[in-house]
Amino acid sequence: MRENWGASPAKVFSPMSDLNPSQFVTTQILRIASSDPSRTALVAQDGKWSFGDLASEMLLISAQLGDLLGSKNELIGLIPGRSADSIAALLGIMHSGRPCLLIDSRWPAPRVMASLAEQRCSVVWDGGFIDHNDEVNEQPASVPLGCLSYVLYTSGSTGSPKAVAVPEPALAHYVAAATHYLALTPDDTVAWQSTLSFDAAFEEILPALTVGASVAIVADESFDPDEMMLRCKLLGVTVLPLPAGVINSFPSQIWQGIDQTRLRLVVSGGSALLRESGSAVGLVDSSCLGFSGRVSGL
Repeated sequence: MRENWGASPAKVFSPMSDLNPSQFVTTQILRIASSDPSRTALVAQDGKWSFGDLASEMLLISAQLGDLLGSKNELIGLIPGRSADSIAALLGIMHSGRPCLLIDSRWPAPRVMASLAEQRCSVVWDGGFIDHNDEVNEQPASVPLGCLSYVLYTSGSTGSPKAVAVPEPALAHYVAAATHYLALTPDDTVAWQSTLSFDAAFEEILPALTVGASVAIVADESFDPDEMMLRCKLLGVTVLPLPAGVINSFPSQIWQGIDQTRLRLVVSGGSALLRESGSAVGLVDSSCLGFSGRVSGL
């Protein structure tokens, strides 16, 4: 098991020096769609999207925003589900050069409305674009736009939820670094586990797409271990991000079938990982677990 796997390298890995940071990800996707449009970008149990499909939908959404707002730059509300359409919407907003406000669809309606009003979002994507002008107050947004990529809210577990802004260069460098850390190639399929309102999802989705790898829409909210491993096998997952708490809750025997999958790397972090759980993941291949954080003995 590679402990502290996420420690920073001596030199920052950045292949994006010739690209506009705001469109680094979408430019890469368009390049792949142009050279290999039939390559699989998104895969789920109910079907696949090619890079050509994804690029077409991304450009359509970007154009729709241009029709709605012209040259106006403002924060676009995004209420995503766990679907290919939501990924296309995120990428379309990014390609338009506008930042997005990520809203969890599970939030109570008053919290959703308050967040949209606080950030003055006049346009919201919720399966399609909705004009939200009537709900916008006249005060400046609590987060200045500048060169933002996206805004999300903290959970509020230590008080009121707070808006956190991520600038475009930071996201571009993060995607490039994650691509390097995960050693992603076009042959990989990365499992998408996290809700898009949680920034861990960006590591699960964007690095894979920039190198021509696939993203598998694997998880529902249950994290049922048997169902998850079955989906990983059916969808050909090679990289599986999982919170340490989820790995700790899985029975050790669930990993005994790992050699019957394409899985080469389980990526974890956050809370303490029980050493017994880490060892169970590495029963077949001791290099299969990459972990950044604290490992707790039993």
